[in-house]
Amino acid sequence: MKEFSPERIQELKDKVQKTKDVYAEMFKRYKPEEIRVIWSAGKDSTVALWCLLEYCKETNTPPVPTAFTIDEFDVFPPKLMPCSKSMPSNGIFA
Repeated sequence: MKEFSPERIQELKDKVQKTKDVYAEMFKRYKPEEIRVIWSAGKDSTVALWCLLEYCKETNTPPVPTAFTIDEFDVFPPKLMPCSKSMPSNGIFA
């Protein structure tokens, strides 16, 4: 596992806190049932969703807003993908 310097750890903690500050403002403006959070399953949206869940736990904010994902079934032709040699001929990752 990679070791982080104390400065880097503090920088990351500050970023998490800024994100939680944004969520605090969001909850001032909207009711939890009015909020929807999109999750793409990528690392950025996963961290944002984690921060939201942590914020809700820390502030005892029930219910946690609804998170959803949209699967558009975008399939790119194998010629356009740099890893096309490892893709099945139907263009869908195995």
